[in-house]
Amino acid sequence: MVKPPKPPTPPGLERRKPGGRPGHASYQRVPFPPAMLASVPTDYLLDACPACGGHLLMANASEPIVAQRVAIAVVPLEIHEHRSHPSWCPHCCKESYAPFPISIERRGLAGPRLTTVIACLEGACHASYSTIRKFVRDVIGLTISRGIWRRSSAR
Repeated sequence: MVKPPKPPTPPGLERRKPGGRPGHASYQRVPFPPAMLASVPTDYLLDACPACGGHLLMANASEPIVAQRVAIAVVPLEIHEHRSHPSWCPHCCKESYAPFPISIERRGLAGPRLTTVIACLEGACHASYSTIRKFVRDVIGLTISRGIWRRSSAR
């Protein structure tokens, strides 16, 4: 049985925008420890200043932006960490970070296989979010908050 489409929202009653509410504290996931990483972190460095093209120096005072991704391997999880290191341009006095590849930047925490498992459980199996979380925790061995499922699902 297919549900009928939702009626359009009346003018003046716009749907709320996704994301955190203004004034609420932000939630940051605790990074996985280095012992859980499946490989040596991949570092990204800039060759030249993106603003002026000038020579860059390593900015030692700033921490890199870290993006970690979880993927399902044959049995264990593979956790890969990608780092974009800051560089300082003494010419234009700007700090810049090397860009992540689009495949890393645009995707969330879950890799393609884990996303497929979650989509199958949600779509084909009609599993609830709490059931999916329990499956991922008990079967795959990964504990993640509920908010990640809502962001990764196609709604």
